[in-house]
Amino acid sequence: MRFNAIRLWSPPRGSCIGLAKHAGIATGRGIQVNRKMETSVPDIYACGDCVETVDACTDEVAMFQLKHNAIEQGQIVARNILGENVKYLGAYTFARRIFSIPMPPPLEKPCGEPTAFWAIRK
Repeated sequence: MRFNAIRLWSPPRGSCIGLAKHAGIATGRGIQVNRKMETSVPDIYACGDCVETVDACTDEVAMFQLKHNAIEQGQIVARNILGENVKYLGAYTFARRIFSIPMPPPLEKPCGEPTAFWAIRK
């Protein structure tokens, strides 16, 4: 049996770059990802407040730390891990949705401890 391990991590804002650098992942202001939200290390993905993505309107490098961008990025990561070939169209500096759909409780733990560990059978 082969498994892909997925570690969900919620470090304190700003501290994720050090962890990424230590792992050999390319960084700038944040963790650099491609349109699939994949880092410079194949099959390693990042999303949320710690990533550099692109501005959906200007196509320039951007780091917009907004909830709606993080949710969409997480969905892109999950779909790519599951074998789809989905590309992120970019981040927006303004809210594009009204969050009236109930969301599951956050998986965060204090002090940036790992929040979950999942294995997906391949």
